[in-house]
Amino acid sequence: MDLRRAFFLYKLIAKNQRCQVRRHPMFEKNVIMKIVSYFIVAFWAVYLMVLGVSFHSFFKDSSLEAFDWIDGGLVWFLILDFFSRFMMQDTPAQNVKQYKLLNIPNHFLLHVFLLRIGIQFYNLFWAFFFIPFGILSVPQFYGVEGLVGFWLGWWLLFVLNSYWYLFWRTLMNRNMLWGVCPFLLYLLCLYLGIFYDTENQWLFEGSIYLMRGFCQWSTWCWLLLIVGIIVMYIANF
Repeated sequence: MDLRRAFFLYKLIAKNQRCQVRRHPMFEKNVIMKIVSYFIVAFWAVYLMVLGVSFHSFFKDSSLEAFDWIDGGLVWFLILDFFSRFMMQDTPAQNVKQYKLLNIPNHFLLHVFLLRIGIQFYNLFWAFFFIPFGILSVPQFYGVEGLVGFWLGWWLLFVLNSYWYLFWRTLMNRNMLWGVCPFLLYLLCLYLGIFYDTENQWLFEGSIYLMRGFCQWSTWCWLLLIVGIIVMYIANF
């Protein structure tokens, strides 16, 4: 497939997805549902921004810097984000079905939907929290470059989390018992990394080290994250 046709098909599929959302029966003829959905999004956006400012104020006089506390809680954000995706994110297999009869290679469709999952708006949802929090907490230690690294690092972690969720969701579509695996993995990770030895919380300290690496634009931190995204992308293909 030549590049021009691939780009044309990508734009067409992206347009169809946007239209599909707007024309959903729940919203197309129901003005009240539209208003309610916009209100819910606006409420959570404001709520997360208030939380971002509040967390900075709460942690600024503690033994660690405010952003270290949030960075150390990395796994909690990823767990919450993972389980929230069951209500928000479809699998590529669900989207590919409607294009089965068209003369479009399946592998191209999978690439399109996997790419769009990576750049979907939901991966930016937590930005309402991290943008105000980062502005208040990071620049005084790492400057503007560190702030950009902080934001970009968190965004890419949620992109990685979207592919991690997709991997397990695809397995769950085959057998629901697969849903037990990520739950047990998270419990084991929290127990060994935080609760097993309270004097050596390697998960908390490792998360701080990783996020500081993003603020300092450490090559190995970015490389580790990008390799993780590529591995999970391939695992979902």
